[in-house]
Amino acid sequence: MRLAAIPAIMLSVAHLGAAAAQATTSVPSRIDPTGRMDVTSQLQRFVDSVPDGATIRFPVRATYRIDGTLQFRNRHGLTLDGNGTRLVARTRGDANRAHVRLLDGGDWTIRRLVIRGANPNGGHWTGRAQWQHGFDLRGVNGARLEHVTVTDVFGDDVYVGLSTTSARWSRDIAVVDSTGMRSGRMAISVTAGRRVTIDGGFWARPALSTFDIEPNGPPGGADEVVIQHTRIGAGSRHYALDITGRGSVANVVLRDNTLTGRPLQVRVNQGPERPRNIVVVGNRSTVPYSGPPPAPIVFRNTDGVTVRDNAQALRGGGDLALVAIEGSTRITPSDRAGQSARPEEAWHPYAALSVITGLLVVALGWSQTRRRTTSGERPSR
Repeated sequence: MRLAAIPAIMLSVAHLGAAAAQATTSVPSRIDPTGRMDVTSQLQRFVDSVPDGATIRFPVRATYRIDGTLQFRNRHGLTLDGNGTRLVARTRGDANRAHVRLLDGGDWTIRRLVIRGANPNGGHWTGRAQWQHGFDLRGVNGARLEHVTVTDVFGDDVYVGLSTTSARWSRDIAVVDSTGMRSGRMAISVTAGRRVTIDGGFWARPALSTFDIEPNGPPGGADEVVIQHTRIGAGSRHYALDITGRGSVANVVLRDNTLTGRPLQVRVNQGPERPRNIVVVGNRSTVPYSGPPPAPIVFRNTDGVTVRDNAQALRGGGDLALVAIEGSTRITPSDRAGQSARPEEAWHPYAALSVITGLLVVALGWSQTRRRTTSGERPSR
């Protein structure tokens, strides 16, 4: 009986090996890998021919000129193994271009792929082209981006948003050990996302805020967003984390990040809406905050605030506090004053706390200034 079973087992193993070999498809050599000519349509036809569940393998460190959008609609289980390949745009493109766009579908893995946009003034905002994202995820159910790099795009390095055909949020999205530099808007925006994790990597020189959670109104929103273990480099006058917009926002964590080029500036202000359960813990900045007052970390109308174990030097006298909180409930502040790295950089504890009609207020009298753009979605063609 055992001897009779051996051929069947061998056949089964051979079948599995053949299936695994068929599951990996290399980009054809006939598609120009030098970056001299636009190959958007050729590459699009190729990826459309690859079945769900397969791995698309790019050549090692090739360059493909993509002046349009490489788009995947309702695809499942695909892996893009970039091998260090660059997708490069040479022309400005129209407002609807994204370099790689995932529409619905899910169970994605994208690794070791590099996108370079066509923004000649990387790190500067250009309104007409601000929707040109590096990776544009719309209504995606599961995607892991690991060791990817995005530079010099007009929009966000990574955008996580609503499906273009339904009210479905993107969900179960992970951006791991990746890099974004000189974006024309934010490093990462979430306008409709659930269970979104940014873990590790280096994010620097966005034109606006580094991490932006900004629903565009119902049905958009954000829930269970974690930003952790990243290195945040130099940035604009905007925030390391900015929570604004219209729509439900809850359970956002900014923890254990190192800021080497900017202060730890956080704004949570959705106007009359009430974000819930926002946590800022264990972050460290090497850049002193000198204003504007009242504080680098500001909460307004937030239900559930936790701030602890952060290190941020303040330079500007007694008119600055580490945290300003207005109109909020369920507050857990526990950061303490610490020793300064330099004598002129005094570490400030919280300003004196006052309880006024049930509201905890730290550093009164702050005003809200709106920036000139939002993370609004541009309809896809």
